[in-house]
Amino acid sequence: MLNDGWREYRLGDLFDNRKERGRAGLPTLSVTMKDGLVDRDDLGRKQDSALSPAEHLLVKPGDIAYNTMRMWQGAFGLSDREGMVSPAYVVLKPRANIDPAFLAQLLRTPRMRHLLWAYSYGLTEDRLRLYFDDFAAIPVATPRLEAQQRMAAGMTLWDESAQVLEKLAANARAEKRALLHRLLPTPTHHASTSKQSKDWQLIRLGDVVDLNPRRPEIPDDGRVTFLPMEAVSEQGRVDTSRVRQYHEVCIGHPSFRDGDLLVAKITPCFENGKGALLANLTNGVGFGSTEFHVLRPKGMIEPRLIAQVLGSPPFSRTLTRRPIKAM
Repeated sequence: MLNDGWREYRLGDLFDNRKERGRAGLPTLSVTMKDGLVDRDDLGRKQDSALSPAEHLLVKPGDIAYNTMRMWQGAFGLSDREGMVSPAYVVLKPRANIDPAFLAQLLRTPRMRHLLWAYSYGLTEDRLRLYFDDFAAIPVATPRLEAQQRMAAGMTLWDESAQVLEKLAANARAEKRALLHRLLPTPTHHASTSKQSKDWQLIRLGDVVDLNPRRPEIPDDGRVTFLPMEAVSEQGRVDTSRVRQYHEVCIGHPSFRDGDLLVAKITPCFENGKGALLANLTNGVGFGSTEFHVLRPKGMIEPRLIAQVLGSPPFSRTLTRRPIKAM
């Protein structure tokens, strides 16, 4: 049952197939999987075409153009300008009862992607094509035009916000990679940068941590945390819910305490960065899998910084045979 104000349509009730010819002076647009319709000249690759402008299809603001061979994979774009596209595309001209921005959002949903695939035809997936007549037969439910416009505006705002957050996250990852590169330099890189900063010095990991330190004393009630390999994630999260008695695990298992660092010994766990900075252990004490190295910071470097280094891909590539650069 549809919500109040919603109606069932076929996509052919909402769009016409625009078949107008392009004309000289208009930009040639191309559909991309990620960015929708873009100027062909901005793609950064050779895009020569032997077709005249009149052999292209006209696209106007508010039209949706899609690649017949890749529509089921999301190769379409909402046009914000007048231009022309390849005759291998289909150009959708919106009718008065559809907001094209709303439909563009709807076409990205998993359900619509499935229908776009189901209504495409071809012997194999790399030959599937969705022509307008088949596109027009796809069922869809939409609300009134005013509701479409409100929903499209809200979803567009969320898309823009997500893009900003993605850029911020990408910048943060780049900054982190740059810092890790400085913390784990190659000899050549160290030689080229050491003269530029007197605040950095080259030291070894063993200078700032003790490997497999002495066992902590037994707590008054004997309760300790036990960490098998699966209790530590590759993102540094630790499940401290397993509690044992000290005498049950003190033989044959490495010991640790709050503030210690764990690093996996074995592959692929080591390469994947499995390890953690420990906190909130029962009575501040724990034992765990023999497949962990235990490192105890000596107080020379912030433990959280060491943990970031130990969990990084550059560290797994260097193993522990190269020196670490630290403040």
